[in-house]
Amino acid sequence: MRADSEPCTSAGECLLTTLPAELIASIFSYLAPDDLSHMAETCRVLYRHATEDRLWRTHVQANVPGQKVTSAYPFASFRELYSAHNPHWFVAKYKLWFSDTGLPGRIVLTRYDQRRGCIEGYQLLANNTNSSFHTWHAHGDTIISGFSPKVKLHLDSPALHLPAHPTQTEDVLVFPVHQEATDAANGDASGASSGKPHGQDGQAQRENDFQSEILMHPSAPNRLQSSFVYARCLSPDDIAERSGRRFPYSHVWPPPAIPSPRRVLGAGLERPTSLRDQDRAQSRREVYDRAFRLHKWLQMHDFEEYIPSPNILTGDFQSQLDLAIRRTAQLPRRITLGEEVSTFATLDPAQYTPTPTKPFRGIWVGDYGAHGCEFLWLHQPDDDPADAFNPERGVGESDAAYAARKRDAAVYRGRLEAVKLTGDANVPRGEYSFVVDDLGEGGLVRVETEAPFEGARVVKSRGHIANNGFSNDTYVDAELFLVSPDVLAHNWLALGHISYFHRVDIDSLIVPN
Repeated sequence: MRADSEPCTSAGECLLTTLPAELIASIFSYLAPDDLSHMAETCRVLYRHATEDRLWRTHVQANVPGQKVTSAYPFASFRELYSAHNPHWFVAKYKLWFSDTGLPGRIVLTRYDQRRGCIEGYQLLANNTNSSFHTWHAHGDTIISGFSPKVKLHLDSPALHLPAHPTQTEDVLVFPVHQEATDAANGDASGASSGKPHGQDGQAQRENDFQSEILMHPSAPNRLQSSFVYARCLSPDDIAERSGRRFPYSHVWPPPAIPSPRRVLGAGLERPTSLRDQDRAQSRREVYDRAFRLHKWLQMHDFEEYIPSPNILTGDFQSQLDLAIRRTAQLPRRITLGEEVSTFATLDPAQYTPTPTKPFRGIWVGDYGAHGCEFLWLHQPDDDPADAFNPERGVGESDAAYAARKRDAAVYRGRLEAVKLTGDANVPRGEYSFVVDDLGEGGLVRVETEAPFEGARVVKSRGHIANNGFSNDTYVDAELFLVSPDVLAHNWLALGHISYFHRVDIDSLIVPN
C-alpha cells in the first residue's frame, strides 16, 4: 500500500501503530534501509516514522568511513541522498579497491565528497624520494637500498566518479563494433536504433529501476567515455574449478592468494570487446558489494568522418566505398571503439587493520628497484588464540622478563604472507611477494646486533621471483627483518640485496580536504 493510501488493515501492522511513538522510533532504529522502505509503504503512521531523517542519516554515515556526514547536499533529506547512491554505497564503504588491469594492476581509494554529494575514486601512487645505495659489510657486502616513499592520490584525474544524479545510459551504445556491423549487414538495425541498452528492452529496465551500467563522465574530453558496472558472483562450483588452474586462474577475481568468500569473473590480461550480460548484475538483488567493473571506450559520434573522401578513389575501390557508405548509413551515429574493462575487488577493513597480536597486518608499500614502488597486503592468517601461547616460566625468571617473553610469544607466531596488490612484469598483482612460514621460534634466525637493524628480529622467509610474464616462478631463501610494526626489511639472500617496506595509512587519504 502506498504511503498516501488509506491506513493499513493488517492486524499486525495496526498493532504496531498502537505502540508509543518512542518505542516505534526505537524499533525502527534497528531496521535496515530496505526494511524502512517497506514499512513506509504500509500506512501514514509508519510512513512518518520510516522517513525520519535521523534514521537515514545513520545509514548514510555507516557507509562513509573516516569523516562525519553533516549535510545531505545536494538533496533536501538524507533519505533522498541515500536513495541516490543506492545500491553502490559499498564503493565508499570499503574504500580500498585493487584491479586486474594487466600484470601491474592498480589500487583505487574511494571516498564520499559531501561538498558535491558524489562518490569518487583516485589511483593510489607512490614514489621513492631516496634512491641511495650503501653496502652492509657486516653481512657479506649486501647492498641496502634507501627507501623513503611518498604515497599520494592522483587527484588530477579521478578513476571513478559516481555523481549524485547518475546519467542515464540508455542512449549510449556499448555494443562491440563488429556486432553493429553484422546487424546492419543483415538489414537489422532495430536493436541499436531503438536505444535498447546492451540488447535489453529499455522499458523493462526502466520498470525494474535498475541500471547495470552508470555513465561516469558524460562530458569527458577527446570522446573518451567511462562507466561503472555492477558485478555479480560466480557460482561456488565455478570458483573452485577456476581457482584450481594456473595463473591467471581463468580470470577469477580476486585471485586465490587473497581470501574471499565470493569471487567474480575478471577481465584478466585480455582486452575484451564488450561486457557479457552474464557477467553483469541484472538486478539489485544480484549486486555483489565486494566487486565492480570500470568500462572505458572511445565514443565516435560521426562514423562517416573517418571514411576517406570519395574523390580520392576510383573504379572498384569507389564501388566498394559506396557499398560501405550505404551500409554505414544504417548504423547508429554513435559507435564505440577501444573498449577496456577492469575488474576491482576489495578487502574488508578488518583484514588490513593491525591488532596487538597481529601488528604487521596492513597495507604496505615496498621498494622493487627498477619496477618502482608496489603496494602489498600483509596478512597474518593464523587465528590461534593468544592465550594458547603461554611459555613456561623459567626458574628465577623475573616478572618483567616473563611478561615480555609471554608478549613475544603472542605476537611472534604463525604465518606472514605478503600479497601484491600491484605488481610488475615478473611477479604480477595478486601473487605472493614473500612468505614467512613461522614468525615464532621455529622461524627465528637471530636477533640482529649490527646497525642499521640492531635489535630487529630476523626470521626465515621465502622470496617469490619469476622471469618476464610470470614464467618459471620459484621461491628463493630470504630473511625478513622485523624492524618495527611500521617498517620491515627483506633480505633477498640470492641477490645480495635488502629492500624496505613501509606501512601505508589508508585512512589519512580518504577524507577530502
